[in-house]
Amino acid sequence: MHGLLPPQVESLDGQAARAYEAYKRKDDDLERHIYLRALQDTNEVLFYRLGRRSHRHRRRSGGAAGRRRTEDERSRAS
Repeated sequence: MHGLLPPQVESLDGQAARAYEAYKRKDDDLERHIYLRALQDTNEVLFYRLGRRSHRHRRRSGGAAGRRRTEDERSRAS
């Protein structure tokens, strides 16, 4: 069993927080894209959780992209 289990158990929220910090440290869009594609290949659940987390962050920032997404969501729900 030694070596088969991770050294510690971490919640999905904790993993998402760590992944988001790693994502923010990337220098440009290409590096961020490569990071996200690798994450999707290795841990799809974490990839989608990170997507939800960054979506909430954009909405809280009050930027135009966040407002546009909210409007898009309303139009799909109708």
